[in-house]
Amino acid sequence: MASCAWHAAGLLLASLFATSAGDAPPAQIIGRCTATCVGSAKWPCHYTPTYPVWFRPNGTFNWRAPILNSSAVEVGQGYILSEVAEQQWENGTWAAHYYGGNRYEPDPRHVTHCACYYLEGTGYGGPWRLYNYGVADPADTAGEPVSAVCARSRVHCPATQAEAAERWGSPFVESYLGCVPDPGAPEILVQ
Repeated sequence: MASCAWHAAGLLLASLFATSAGDAPPAQIIGRCTATCVGSAKWPCHYTPTYPVWFRPNGTFNWRAPILNSSAVEVGQGYILSEVAEQQWENGTWAAHYYGGNRYEPDPRHVTHCACYYLEGTGYGGPWRLYNYGVADPADTAGEPVSAVCARSRVHCPATQAEAAERWGSPFVESYLGCVPDPGAPEILVQ
């Protein structure tokens, strides 16, 4: 009987720390976040050092990233297109992953980017990182909803980044300095 109680307690504890929030992003990042691109040979950064990204409870996000040495600004929008798998630990760290898509302007190729996103962070409002493993980048799709374009190449995102890297190579990485609530965030519609 005692082992049943321990088993039940273990299941309860596991359910507290491995959650799913549907298609909403982790609560820790909802609001206005300050991002910085982490450059690599595959993904060079062409943005100013920091730029805003807004994440909303409805599974949408958008950004305005000024281009270095230019008056141009990249304006993008993204969508969470699967259930978000989250884990939280007692020390305040958390992780999540999901399948999603985004696009931005200016983009002469009118690409929709479909990817597995992995997020890792510390606490509410604290620093965190986003790792974007590209699954498909179909060109000339800007006239279609992101959800429809990415449905054609939808995958079940692996549980770990190691598996994602093995399948798709190195990710695009953004480091976030933190997030604050922003009731005045620009709205975008769910697609």
